Amino acid sequence: FDKHYVENWSLLQDILIILKTIPAVCALRGSY
Repeated sequence: FDKHYVENWSLLQDILIILKTIPAVCALRGSY
C-alpha cells in the first residue's frame, strides 16, 4: 500500500470538495 499515493488521493479529494463548495458559497452570496 503506497503511502505517497494515499496522500495524493486525499489532497485530490480536498480539492474536489473545495471546488464543489465554491459554487454553493457563490450562490448563497448571490441570493442576498
